Amino acid sequence: MKKLIYLSVFISLFTFCRKDPAVQIQNPNEVDNRVPLKFDFTGEWTYSRVNWYQIDSQGGMAEFRDTIRYFIEGDTLLDRTTLITEGSQGFQDNFSALEQHQYYKLKYHEVSYNDQNGIFQLVNETDNVRGYVRYDSINEKLFITYGDDPNRPQLTVPDGSEALLIDFNLNINDTLKWGMWNGGISNPYFVNDVEEINNSSYILKKYDIYSNPSYHYAYIVNGIGSLSGFDSNYGKLIHYKSDNFEYVP
Repeated sequence: MKKLIYLSVFISLFTFCRKDPAVQIQNPNEVDNRVPLKFDFTGEWTYSRVNWYQIDSQGGMAEFRDTIRYFIEGDTLLDRTTLITEGSQGFQDNFSALEQHQYYKLKYHEVSYNDQNGIFQLVNETDNVRGYVRYDSINEKLFITYGDDPNRPQLTVPDGSEALLIDFNLNINDTLKWGMWNGGISNPYFVNDVEEINNSSYILKKYDIYSNPSYHYAYIVNGIGSLSGFDSNYGKLIHYKSDNFEYVP
């Protein structure tokens, strides 16, 4: 009888002390040493884009696929005003005073293919300077000014001025000011949601951007930028790489 009692007590203690493998005990002394990913001038952004074009008078259509790789090369000093507000008068009287800033040359390599009877063939290959960017590391804002690229976004700031490209310091319900990444449209955009991307090296946050309460417009990832295009919303990020980090959406 005593043996049976001892055995019952032993089993009870064993069951009480045993750790449930499905429950993870967090170490209160464990410190998260990760830091937010910052914009990096060694970065390369590769986007893909698909377009359809009419190719004959009978309404025949062909699929064109573009791969665009953006990268930054060299620096220069430029005198620029900054677009600080948007309004009904467009760009009129909405600029800061002229200041000199250090910019970095934004270049791109674009390869275009079209569908020739089910076989994609090279149509065009382009290297050009897209514009010039500068990064305000204190306020985590990326600005852009344009040069003579004929393929620059149609609605851009006038020559001699810069515009906010992306604000990396965002929170839910923040309203985004006019920015080149959304094609220069001055309609209000806001942060609908913020999701943390699982990464062991850096804190990565994906901001869900809406243009009205029910319409998703784009995603922005801190330190990387828009997942839809470097300075437009026409494409899809397929690869990002810098000297310190690599990201595939």
